[in-house]
Amino acid sequence: LAESIKRIFSYKKLILVLGVSKDKDIKGILDELLPISDSIVLTKSKVLARALEPGRIWERIREKKGMFLTTGAEEAIIKAREIANLEDLILITGSLFLVGEARAIYVKE
Repeated sequence: LAESIKRIFSYKKLILVLGVSKDKDIKGILDELLPISDSIVLTKSKVLARALEPGRIWERIREKKGMFLTTGAEEAIIKAREIANLEDLILITGSLFLVGEARAIYVKE
């Protein structure tokens, strides 16, 4: 994903919206996505029982500058839009459940 984002998209800053399940390789995900991210909005799926609390992801990241905690997809999208400029890219990833919730929000708009 990180390689494809850099290759396919042109952007000034990348705002990462991330929510993952408890049983996923959090370290591996962070190792790949943190280096390409300028800001990080941590959240979780509201429909997935095994969604990891955003605070637990926060604890694994050393750099806290440009990081935000939210409680769900809608709040995360609002926060990402607040910090993004027109030339920035918002990447919503991690749990497919989170991506599905975000997609539903965008489709409604």
